Amino acid sequence: MLFRSLAEAAAEIQDLLQQLERTNPSVSEAEMVAYVNEEIQPDLKSRLVKALKAGGEAALESSLDSHYINLIRAIIKGWSYSEDIEQSATPSKSDSVSDSEN
Repeated sequence: MLFRSLAEAAAEIQDLLQQLERTNPSVSEAEMVAYVNEEIQPDLKSRLVKALKAGGEAALESSLDSHYINLIRAIIKGWSYSEDIEQSATPSKSDSVSDSEN
C-alpha cells in the first residue's frame, strides 16, 4: 500500500513536470523543482519521504518515465533532508526536562 501510494504520488509529480514542460519547453531543472515544491502539499511530501525511506525507490523507478526519475528522486530526497533538519532543530521532551532540571 505504501509503495503504491508512492508510485501514485510520483506519477502526480511527473504529470506536473510534464505540464510545466508543455507550457514552457525551456524550463530549467531548478524551476521544475521550485514548481513541484509549490504545488505539492506538505502532508503528501511527508508521506513520500516516509515511503522512500521505507525502501520504495524500486516502486518509484518502475512507475515513472526515465526522463523524470532522477529529478523526482532528488526532489523527494530534498524534502527528506528538510524534514531531518526540522526534526533535529526541534527540542525533544527529554531535552526540555533536562534543561529545566539545571
